[in-house]
Amino acid sequence: MHSLGKRHMKDSSRWETELKPYVTGSSAAFGMTNAFPQLVATGRAAEILGRSPATLKRWRYEGIGPAYVEIEGRVRYDLNVLLEFIRKNTRVPSVRAALEENS
Repeated sequence: MHSLGKRHMKDSSRWETELKPYVTGSSAAFGMTNAFPQLVATGRAAEILGRSPATLKRWRYEGIGPAYVEIEGRVRYDLNVLLEFIRKNTRVPSVRAALEENS
């Protein structure tokens, strides 16, 4: 086999192991759940969080709320960041509150 053929085989192997998971969305080979962030607009993020878009805008101004991405003046939220924000802000009722409800 000439050198061009060997190089092509090497590139093909690299495609399968390194690049294909990013393109096809199969990122298990990288140990990640998502190779790329799944970005949503402020309106969709507000729906997911049960808040208004104005609240998310205020949170950005105040430096609170979920992390966001701003590209060329457009704000987007990573879906995984939103889900983590929900998880971190989920409260479990205290034992005392649970007992009072049952009384």
